[in-house]
Amino acid sequence: MKRERQKVYAAAGAAVLILCLGVFLIVSGGPIAPKESKDPAELLFTDDDINTGADKVEAEPKVEEGEIDTVTVDIKGEVVEPGVYAFAENKRVVDAVKKAGGVTETGKEEAVNLAERLYDEMVIYVPDEAAVEEEFSPATAGKGGDVGVSINQADESELQEINGVGPATAEAIVTYREENGRFTSKEELTEVSGIGPATLERMEDEISIH
Repeated sequence: MKRERQKVYAAAGAAVLILCLGVFLIVSGGPIAPKESKDPAELLFTDDDINTGADKVEAEPKVEEGEIDTVTVDIKGEVVEPGVYAFAENKRVVDAVKKAGGVTETGKEEAVNLAERLYDEMVIYVPDEAAVEEEFSPATAGKGGDVGVSINQADESELQEINGVGPATAEAIVTYREENGRFTSKEELTEVSGIGPATLERMEDEISIH
């Protein structure tokens, strides 16, 4: 009888213990999980810190070198070193003449527009003193009675004063002169498009090559 009573007390004590444990678990929200340890790197920087730092790192802009445009110029006549030269496109005739060694002792620098800007395939011709006389204007240079419109120096409007020369022919004469240099004879005009022997005969008394 006494042994049975002890069993009852033990069972009641166990029930009370289990009940107390259940109440404790309900109040505490469940078993206590061990706290996770963070990686040392995570402790130093948060995600926000990392993103902010990345935003501040900017790539340096690439600097591209611009290409310098060049023009090729043919320098003829009374210069020390005639030939074909390359220049930056912002250069002028005076720079080209200097690069060619300058004008010779017999060259006539006054007959050239030294301030003109260079362009690709340009022909610069520096005449000698015998070809240009100071007493004649650029359009009517002459020598020994050979007076008329200079086919080597007249512009398009002045060339049209010649009998039989219209706007198209005047433009062709100037183009030929720029590409080939000065005319060395009146007969060379027949090399120009639109000018034949008959046309040359009509204009021969009105032109000069000086």
